[in-house]
Amino acid sequence: MQADLRGTFSEKLAAAGFSPDEVALIQENGGIAVQSLAYFSSPEMRQILDALTYIYAAQNIVTRDGRGMGISERFCPPGTLALKKSGLVNVEVLNTVKVIHTTSSGEQIARAVMRERVHRLDVAAFARDINPLVPLLVAASSHGKYVQKSFSAHTPVRDGGAFLDFLMYQNSVLTHHFSFFGKKLVDARIGVIVDQGNEGRYFVFPPEVVEIINSLLHNVPDEQLRHYIAITEHVRRKYIALVWLGTARSSGGDVLSPELVADLTTYLEQLKPVAEVLRISPDHGDIRYIVRNEEGYSHALAALRQLLRKELAAHLDPSFHAEIIPDSPDSTVSIPVEGLPAQPGVPHVPTSEDLLTPPQEPHTPLHNPVPVPPAYEVPHFPSVRAPDEPERAEALTVFLGSSREGQKVFWAPGDLNNGHCILIGGSGAGKTETLRCIARELDREGFPVLMIDFHGDMAFPTRRLSTYRIREGGEYYFNPLELDPAFTEITPLRATSDFVDAISINFPTLGIQQRRAIKGILKEAYQRAGVGLDPKTWVRTLDFDAVQDQILACEDETIPAYLEDIFDYRLFTGRHKLGIKDVLKEGITHVNLNALPENLRYLFADLFLRRLFYSLQAMGEIPRDAALDRERFRLFVIVDEAKLLVSQKSGQKQAIKAVLNKYATEMRKFGVGLILASQLISHFNDEILANIAVKFCMRTENKKQAQENSRFFEVGEEDLMNLSPGEGILSIGSEKLNIRVLPLSARDS
Repeated sequence: MQADLRGTFSEKLAAAGFSPDEVALIQENGGIAVQSLAYFSSPEMRQILDALTYIYAAQNIVTRDGRGMGISERFCPPGTLALKKSGLVNVEVLNTVKVIHTTSSGEQIARAVMRERVHRLDVAAFARDINPLVPLLVAASSHGKYVQKSFSAHTPVRDGGAFLDFLMYQNSVLTHHFSFFGKKLVDARIGVIVDQGNEGRYFVFPPEVVEIINSLLHNVPDEQLRHYIAITEHVRRKYIALVWLGTARSSGGDVLSPELVADLTTYLEQLKPVAEVLRISPDHGDIRYIVRNEEGYSHALAALRQLLRKELAAHLDPSFHAEIIPDSPDSTVSIPVEGLPAQPGVPHVPTSEDLLTPPQEPHTPLHNPVPVPPAYEVPHFPSVRAPDEPERAEALTVFLGSSREGQKVFWAPGDLNNGHCILIGGSGAGKTETLRCIARELDREGFPVLMIDFHGDMAFPTRRLSTYRIREGGEYYFNPLELDPAFTEITPLRATSDFVDAISINFPTLGIQQRRAIKGILKEAYQRAGVGLDPKTWVRTLDFDAVQDQILACEDETIPAYLEDIFDYRLFTGRHKLGIKDVLKEGITHVNLNALPENLRYLFADLFLRRLFYSLQAMGEIPRDAALDRERFRLFVIVDEAKLLVSQKSGQKQAIKAVLNKYATEMRKFGVGLILASQLISHFNDEILANIAVKFCMRTENKKQAQENSRFFEVGEEDLMNLSPGEGILSIGSEKLNIRVLPLSARDS
């Protein structure tokens, strides 16, 4: 009966206009909650699920620290009531207003559908249609915490407020470009327009807008992107200075950055004689001044703000000409039309995961053509070496980001006991982006990289990345029972034992007798295929279809029940084999397992990594006297959600060890660097942690996570909870350093 219900539900979804991929995602991620909608008609179901994706995006109209808190109940679309009853959305009261937001089940469905829409978006065409300044300015509105997910769908009626509202006030050029950007995403059913009555209409986007911004910027030529980054940084710095001038008359005990003091000094020079500087101390981050003419001061500040908008508009539309003649009550105040004087220098490359942070270096005047900075070269700042230790010739240095003091930070695997690294952090902390950055830098240095991707979100635009998507009846496959005469260490018995071990880890209720029976079946299958102890016979392939026939004929009916998914999904058969040689060649090998059920994802990854490690063992140990890092490292393996491949109970004797436990201690000798990520430090037991040279702790989601991670890293719980995305504590031995990772969008190709 249940199967019939699912079939009917699937047909209704298809009739409602959902694509086959969307139908599969809704069913896979919806669970019992979404099945409760099966009794609605197809049109009703369409309306309800459209309401779910609308609420998922629109809930970012009310945010707290970047997280969507909800949308007012009175602005929710039809279908919301059914979502409430099915448990896909919740009602909460915030400041006496009832707001709707998705539950974990509802968010899982909406996120899956939204990601599918994002992947279908023709980003290249989108990038051709919009000015690169638009996504850069959206990112710059993050204040280093998160990309702003909503902005006005019309010209704001008030000057000030959020960064984007500030820019769009009385500026039709900017409003036009931002509206075009917003409507494009709304047409792709990624964004929504929320009508808040008297408060106006707003474009609102889901968290996936970050991926779109990154993709858009990857489609901009590097030289042009650096040009627009310089413009954006200039505007962002000027905005910060103008906000400060509008709200403060002195630093009031706060230590201002030298750059902000310089910007304020420049502006105050323009504001004479309505304002007079009393004291400027760049070394101590202090500035004080008095206003002599309040009305003139307010008018002059308004003129400066409008001038900044007009200058930016000219870069969005070259035909636009700024003509500002301030009508100041004080005739002695003069604001130059050409632009404001600025400190000479080259703009700093942004360092936040949200693409841009408040600039840290002198800027370039916006009114002159912005010079393109020279190609970004990574200096070798010895962050993990003793200051007086000379750098080794041809050393591998992975650029991570910058410390709070502005120093560039590198990871030098060759200078440490091993090339292993773990990343710890909650959802949204920036782990995946950091993994991408590390992969990119390793590839840039010419080292092969393997990315095991359980969720399908680790890929990034680069010509040197090859994606192998493992899916039902897919193009690519890997056969764990296949042998190679070149690697005599991997015998039929060893391949059989590994297969059964991996099955046992992923199906822990499998008994000893059942394991023994599976081993017997595989041994017999090798014999029937003519594969014996002689390596010359290993050129013959043991096809999994033959194994399937013997498994299904097994007397123990529970064994086919355990293994039927493997055969149903044809996990180890296909058209093109993913071989170990493919992984060891230069470039990034991206193995995308997202299309498989969870248990098969981990089984495939486990078996593939076992075969990989055996193959490297067969190639022999790295010479102890290897002087160059290129000789020390053959491959770097990156795994997100690595806890799934780790034995969790390190205090107990286990007959079978998970793949990472089994080889973490040995892989250094064979030239492998492991880069593993998870949410909690407890996901890695003592056996793993003892063999990891570098540990990086990022932001936690909640207090419980903070308590656990803070104890290990010996930092305050609040410190971890207050980190920005992309920021974390880097621990190498006894050395700890707070750094911010430079995101991919800000790195040159």
